[in-house]
Parts: sequence; C-alpha cells; structure tokens
Amino acid sequence: MTYHPEFWNARGVGSDWRLSCLVTGETRDLMPNVSGFVQSKEAGERVVALFNGRARLDYRTYEPNWIQVKVGCIPEHEAVLHRLCHASWGCSGMLSEDIIKWALDPEGCPGLEPKGLRWARELKAKLASYEDAPGVDSAARRLAKWFGYSFDGIREGRLTEWSEGRFTEQWCYNGIGRKEFQGGKQDLRDLVKDLMRLAKEKPPSEG
Repeated sequence: MTYHPEFWNARGVGSDWRLSCLVTGETRDLMPNVSGFVQSKEAGERVVALFNGRARLDYRTYEPNWIQVKVGCIPEHEAVLHRLCHASWGCSGMLSEDIIKWALDPEGCPGLEPKGLRWARELKAKLASYEDAPGVDSAARRLAKWFGYSFDGIREGRLTEWSEGRFTEQWCYNGIGRKEFQGGKQDLRDLVKDLMRLAKEKPPSEG
C-alpha cells in the first residue's frame, strides 16, 4: 500500500516508555524517542501506518489540539531518530515513506535524501574549502560592523547547530518589526567564504 506524505512536526529526541523500536520491532520499558505533532487523530493514525505500525498515537480527549505520534529506537539505532528530526525540520514538517526509508538506511538509499538536507550538506562541503582562506575572520568582523554589531559580542558557532536544525534563517523580525541578526560568528564566516567562492566563479555570459 502506498501512503501519501503527512504532516509530522518533530520536537527533537527525548525518551519515552513502552515503545517499539522502529528498526528492530522490539519493545523496551524506556528508549530514545521522537514525538511529532500531527493535525488530527485520523492524520495521526496515517502517520502510524507510515511507520509500519512501529509508532504510537498519543491522543488525549482533554487535549484535542495537542496530538502527537511517538516513534522510538533502541540506543544502538538512535541515529535514525536524529535523521528523522532533521528531515522533518528540513521538509517543513512533512513525512513520507521515502524519508523514513532514508532515515533507516541513508547509505543504501542515497537518492532518497531530502533535497534540503542534501543542499545544506553540499554547501557545507563547498565552504569547507575556504576554511583557512586568509582574511576570512577580518572580513567577517567588518561585515558585522557594517550590519551594526560587535563581532566579539556575537555567539560562536552556527544558528543551525544551536537549534539542531530547527532554525535556518540568520535574520528575524523583533517585536517592533525590525530585522535582527540571530546567527553566530560562523554564520558570518560562511557568508564571507560564500562571497569569496562566488567572486571566483565566472559570470554567466550575456546573450
């Protein structure tokens, strides 16, 4: 039977009781899990079916607007849960049979990797070639100053690393409608390195 993609907004990896491992099918008292919000009880039942029954619908009559589907893995296969989370966040909360197949066996199903994750991975590989390029840090400092920020006051690392992939936009609107930078120092360095890469590429020929 073929299932259509369903909305399943993953909340991150935690732990829960009495779940069946998505990989092995075995049940344990406590194991790592991911809970994801669904849009209705019926949609939750379809998500459970997408997981081949190895998931649990958490529906409570006194909380009809907080319906979740929980899926677990024994610790040896916890990486599957992290891949499911990143796929969910990278696909706007959508879950499909292909995403589950990829999360279970990324090496055996490379063609099923979500496009957003593949794009981010390929971009990171391109930027890595400029990791030690001279002038990156000084240019990032000047860029921060141009944006109106102190480089030393910006958090180290990348926004996607702190949020485990939940947030990807380095700019956001504050409470008064003004755009603010919420990324880190490495986000600025990445921007500088990407500009350096683009500057080396040949411009498209004009027809």
